[in-house]
Amino acid sequence: MKTGGFIILRADCSWYQYKFQQNLKNWSSGNHEVDKLIQKVQPKAKDYNEILGWIEYGRFENVEFLAKGGFGTIYKAIWKDGYIRTWNSKNNQWRRNTSINSPCVIRC
Repeated sequence: MKTGGFIILRADCSWYQYKFQQNLKNWSSGNHEVDKLIQKVQPKAKDYNEILGWIEYGRFENVEFLAKGGFGTIYKAIWKDGYIRTWNSKNNQWRRNTSINSPCVIRC
């Protein structure tokens, strides 16, 4: 694959909007337009299915080609970090679903 990162939809619940808003300036996808999209959409999410985030390609393993079509090339992979479950206020970081491998689909 030629791309260095991917966008994925998945995180956890709207009460974390404040934390997402705080962290918007602390990262970059490397693409200004993608950054603007995430910065616009992420704080407005009302539940975990609406959270838009950036995942570096290196955070995936077992990437396998599935299909190629008019909308791009589709792969399946395991997301090493897993989706966000909750905020850990003691450690001041996201607690992720790492107890199981998190399968995902990637479209390039």
